[in-house]
Amino acid sequence: MPHLPKVVRGVRLPYPALRTVMLVEEARWFGRQLANYPMEQLSPMLNVGSQTLHFRRYVQPWIEQYVFAPLERRGVRVLHADLRPGAGVDLVGDVTEESFLAQLRTYQFRALFCANLLEHVPEPQKLAIRLVQILPASAWIFVSCPRVFPYHPDPIDNGLRPTVAQLAGLFPYTKLIAGEEVACGALWEYVLARLRAWLQERRAKQDGRLCKVDQASGNEPPASMHAVSHVPWQQYARLALWLCRPLWATCAVLRVSHRSAHQLESQP
Repeated sequence: MPHLPKVVRGVRLPYPALRTVMLVEEARWFGRQLANYPMEQLSPMLNVGSQTLHFRRYVQPWIEQYVFAPLERRGVRVLHADLRPGAGVDLVGDVTEESFLAQLRTYQFRALFCANLLEHVPEPQKLAIRLVQILPASAWIFVSCPRVFPYHPDPIDNGLRPTVAQLAGLFPYTKLIAGEEVACGALWEYVLARLRAWLQERRAKQDGRLCKVDQASGNEPPASMHAVSHVPWQQYARLALWLCRPLWATCAVLRVSHRSAHQLESQP
């Protein structure tokens, strides 16, 4: 498994808002890729590790803007799955559990979206195999991981920082269709984008434009406003070194081969 380079080790992001991250350019990359496929090849789609509607719409609004809103306008049905229940989470469960896996198979998903989840599980390859098991032959997988990014536990960070080939290699019986290590700007740009998103959310709430389903997931302050008194000052110093460093995400589009269902069905 590819692990964190030396310059990343020991750098922990102290702010909870930085622990679950899809970067803006990463979302744009997926938006461009998804636009290449007709609706009937993508619907229904499963979004694994989805977070809540509030998170997708206000904490990191570029996820909704570039990925899911365009899909919705095209008529693609997306079901959002997460370990934790919340507004905007359609399916709650652990995809490593057989009972939940069997439930997901019944939907006959034609596509699966998995962004920045594999680095947060103890066994990423086991999860990747499970994700392939959900899908029928010829289904699409849209997947990403950080390539250059500090340690960010949610609840863990296993250190996975793969190349495109390494990321594709985690998914058996799939073919790599497209992949890229996407330049995503510096960390300060992400923090600034988060701050803008939070200010927009506050305005929406003050104007009464924040609907009840959005508010049900809570209102999270920007990264700079979290109380983090338990974090040693050394962590701030290490994080400051990252503020101007370029961040990268590894993104890939895979297609499940015709033999995958037969080959994987008997695996534990």
